Amino acid sequence: MFAKADGDRTFVLYLPVNPGPGTRSLRGVAADATYTATWHNPRTGDALPSFSLKALGSALSLPEAPDTEDWVLILRKAVP
Repeated sequence: MFAKADGDRTFVLYLPVNPGPGTRSLRGVAADATYTATWHNPRTGDALPSFSLKALGSALSLPEAPDTEDWVLILRKAVP
């Protein structure tokens, strides 16, 4: 996985191949913040519907990618 961040507001993660089931987490997020997450398919340019993820402390559990191909996950800190 490769990641780029804008502080704790925006994260762009590239997952070259989905390693399958297992827990992956991202550290450095805003403590207990909610993020809007959107999967983007780099092969087609399409985006899936957005959903919310809630940080536990300063870590965020990442969801599994939609399939075993490569994906980009964009996380944006929700405005309270």
